[in-house]
Amino acid sequence: MEGLDFLFGESGPFTQRSLVWLGGWSVWMQVLVGVLALGVVGLTLWNYRQLRPLGRRVLMVGLRLTIVVVLVGVFYQPAFLEENVTKSRNHIAVLVDTSESMGLPHGDQTRIGYVRRFLQANQGLWERLREEGELSFLSFGEHLGELPEPGQARAGTALLTNGRSTRLIEALHDLKRRFRNRDLGGVLVLTDGIDTTAAGQRARLDAATQAVVRDLDAPIVAFVPPTGVPVQDVEIAHLAYNNFAFLLNATSLEATVRVHGFDGPAARGQLVVRLSENGQEVDRRFVALVPGQRDYPVAFEYVPRELGKQVYGVSVDPVPGELYVPNNAQQAIVNVIRDKIRVLQIVGQPSWDERFLRNHLKQDPNVDLISFFILVNQNNYRPLMEHETSLIPFPAKELFEDELGGFDLAIFQNFNYGPFRTRQYLPHIAQYVRDGGAFVMIGGPLSFSAGGYYGTPITDVLPVDIPPGFETTTDTRPYRARLSEAGRTHPVTRLVQDPAANQAVWGELEDLEGANMVTRAKPDAMVLAEHPTLRDATGKPMPLVTVREVGKGRSMAVTTDSLWHWSFKAGNGGKDPRHFDAFWSSAIKWLIKDPALELVRVRVLRERVPVGEAAQARIEVFLTDYRPAADHRVDVVVRRRDAGDRPGQGAEVLRLSDQRTDGAGQLEVDLPLDAAGIYEVEASATVAQGRVTRGRDLFVATELNPELETIVSDGRLLDQLAEASGGEVRSLDEVDPALTLREPRIQKVASRRHRELWNTPFIVLVLALLFGAEWWLRRRFGYL
Repeated sequence: MEGLDFLFGESGPFTQRSLVWLGGWSVWMQVLVGVLALGVVGLTLWNYRQLRPLGRRVLMVGLRLTIVVVLVGVFYQPAFLEENVTKSRNHIAVLVDTSESMGLPHGDQTRIGYVRRFLQANQGLWERLREEGELSFLSFGEHLGELPEPGQARAGTALLTNGRSTRLIEALHDLKRRFRNRDLGGVLVLTDGIDTTAAGQRARLDAATQAVVRDLDAPIVAFVPPTGVPVQDVEIAHLAYNNFAFLLNATSLEATVRVHGFDGPAARGQLVVRLSENGQEVDRRFVALVPGQRDYPVAFEYVPRELGKQVYGVSVDPVPGELYVPNNAQQAIVNVIRDKIRVLQIVGQPSWDERFLRNHLKQDPNVDLISFFILVNQNNYRPLMEHETSLIPFPAKELFEDELGGFDLAIFQNFNYGPFRTRQYLPHIAQYVRDGGAFVMIGGPLSFSAGGYYGTPITDVLPVDIPPGFETTTDTRPYRARLSEAGRTHPVTRLVQDPAANQAVWGELEDLEGANMVTRAKPDAMVLAEHPTLRDATGKPMPLVTVREVGKGRSMAVTTDSLWHWSFKAGNGGKDPRHFDAFWSSAIKWLIKDPALELVRVRVLRERVPVGEAAQARIEVFLTDYRPAADHRVDVVVRRRDAGDRPGQGAEVLRLSDQRTDGAGQLEVDLPLDAAGIYEVEASATVAQGRVTRGRDLFVATELNPELETIVSDGRLLDQLAEASGGEVRSLDEVDPALTLREPRIQKVASRRHRELWNTPFIVLVLALLFGAEWWLRRRFGYL
């Protein structure tokens, strides 16, 4: 036991002495005594100022000063405090890593095998530590847990490597909380040095980790598997990519391939790195191994060709002798969006409404606008000669037959097709909408029935029925647009987010002038804004803004050409002129089916889920007016996609029928996984009558456990923890290692007593001798 005194200090009882002052005088009393003492010394100096020789003067002043010091000392009542003290026993914590990475091979045995051997081979160390301190054996991985002591019957079987993550920093924090009222002498960590948390993977200890080490206030001694054992492995250490990519635009993805153990003769040959899109290989790179090089950056460039979420994977072909193959691949889910919204605007004649809408579209950097303005035609009152104009013939065939499918949105603004021989192309526009395109018809004197559209294929995709052209088709009186019940929650007419505030904004918008008369809104259409006084053929308010879903596409009808009042007149009238822009921005998002405005939305909470765990999906369902669909039926289908499968394709692995949303229109489901692959979650609900609306999301099930993404530690974390705490890093193959731990600091006082120095006959004798000596000398020197 004497040999461990340098570890723990003296553990038995001992007496500790210290000088204390028992006089509990007030501050004013102490000041008064101090002034009096200084006064006595000052008077002494004055009285002996002429005493000769100098030695007699020094003798008398020194004698008087000694008397004053002794009296002041008696005033403060000095004493020796004697305490019978016992130091508490230190606590030594042994943390054993039981995460899954500890089950991997390391030479001729597993890493946890080294730990078992270390625990068994060092029984003498555990006995010595147990004699002088409190010894605790704990496991850590995902959480801190208890372990039996080495030598017990179940000690070996308790070391199961089943932790799905390694959280060393959190384990140290939990350890401090467990021993918050006790003194820690040191922490012994038996681990492979891998921490799967963000804090553990940083190049340097962050502020939070440094605080944990300071609070622990004990040396951290780490024991790791022997470093001389070669471990060969290849991993995709990191993928650098943008979560969003633009359709048909080249974008890049960079992978960092990290190799371990390929030095010397092993560093020959090359690695084959492949890029896949939705499971199908699209590119590959060959990387030559270089002796001593650990990281190899590999860059890929690809061009997304489909909208929506796509899964891109980077993988390295397995290398002979490699320790663990599943970490050779990583996947990234990239959301492919439009870089530009291509808009075709055809205008029958220049107007203020056309000007303001065109300016709005041109100012939006996400809009690629192509506009055509009809300035003259063959029916002009005065025919124009060819040299009087530079206008080109209207390119009807190019627009409506050759290029129409390349546009996301087509706008007919106060446009009458008749004078331009385009009637034969109107079926193309109707089919364009059914195939997924977006179409808007805006009112004016040349639009709707006034433009001759009655009975054409265009009316099949419009959200309103229009009367024959020979009837009265326009009304020019001013009015203020009014929100319908559906328009209060629909995103197209939501000028501000708060419903109550939005209602108030609509009540203060500038008045409009003129409206095209329509017969009625179609049964599957939705009226969002209406005329306050005019009525349609059914007696309902005349529709002003109406939307409809047609096949795979959407259409909208705006039966007025005076929405520009919300910008120009509003600004001149001191009102907010931005409501015009807000309306058209929202309308375009809805028309082109912006994912943020889908009626059925699916979001898988984790993009990558290990096989054996359950993926969690959150489903939101909205009614056609975008109110939450409470207690609504939802069918959920999970498919595993094969290479080349498109949305809605793949092997069905799970079907959940007749699920119900909660009061907020939401549904959460757990999706168990038993095989790796790309999975699609599809939720479908009948939101509009007779129409099934679907939402989809993708995720990846991977055989790679997050705990095993990195299986070879670079040692930085343990080195930094040891340096910051005053510990060290040792090897698990050591037997009976010599440890330098912290001495105990917490002391317990068994008894306490005071030995007074001022209240003794010795002090009285000293004072008597001093006063007597002074009296005798004063008499001899002639001062008495």
